[in-house]
Amino acid sequence: MDLSNYDLTGEEPDVELVAGKYLCVIAESSEHETKKGDGRYLKLEWHVLTPENLRGSRIWQIFNLDNPSAKAMQIARVELGRVVRACGLTKVEDSQQLHDKQAVLEIEADGKFWRVVGVEARRAEPKASPSSKLKPGSRTVEVEEIPF
Repeated sequence: MDLSNYDLTGEEPDVELVAGKYLCVIAESSEHETKKGDGRYLKLEWHVLTPENLRGSRIWQIFNLDNPSAKAMQIARVELGRVVRACGLTKVEDSQQLHDKQAVLEIEADGKFWRVVGVEARRAEPKASPSSKLKPGSRTVEVEEIPF
């Protein structure tokens, strides 16, 4: 591609992830050998969907599924299980089944480093619809469930 018509001298935007919750989508997954060569890990690449100013930012999550440390493998299985359930699945045969699935990631950050500390299912925001009904004597509105 010819890039001669594009100004590529601009500075990087000063946007960084801060502690909080982000709606994300799993864009990629890959399997890697550990640096020591004594294990393998799954790497998920999430892309931030909201908030808008961080849209497209990437978050990586590592799962040590084959490791000399039994504790590392146990943590990986538990955390990956949380991702699978948050994505609305119960069983996964291949990591590609997670691609394009959305979940809310909770990030802990200290200004220099960040890490995923939680994952939960994406929740649909309830909203009133033509079939909504006001319960007599209350301010509560019944609304239909909104599918993901």
